[in-house]
Amino acid sequence: MASYYLDASALVKRYAAEIGTTWVRVITSPSAGHSVIVALISGAEVVAAIAKRGRMQSLSSIDARQAISDFGRVLSVCCRLNFSLVARCAVMLLKCDHILSQLDRSIGIAFRYLGLITQ
Repeated sequence: MASYYLDASALVKRYAAEIGTTWVRVITSPSAGHSVIVALISGAEVVAAIAKRGRMQSLSSIDARQAISDFGRVLSVCCRLNFSLVARCAVMLLKCDHILSQLDRSIGIAFRYLGLITQ
């Protein structure tokens, strides 16, 4: 069993066929037993992205409604990370010129603080 942090674009892959869909479906399958960690904001972002695919007809409206319903069940068992903690960690590290690498580092610090990772 492993822990995975998935952003909204990765979560959408569970419902829309694109590169990475198979991998996301495998790791988010309940039978895999993995922990999936998502940001609180991901709920709104994923629902909006799926609804947009339904409007643009890259998913049928029935498939979009089913995906949103399924995502609600998936989200209820995910560990949701409050990114205000990550933001506080990021503020402490903003002296570095490489903001993105610092954000990754901040997420790691937050995960260690929450006991989600130990390394």
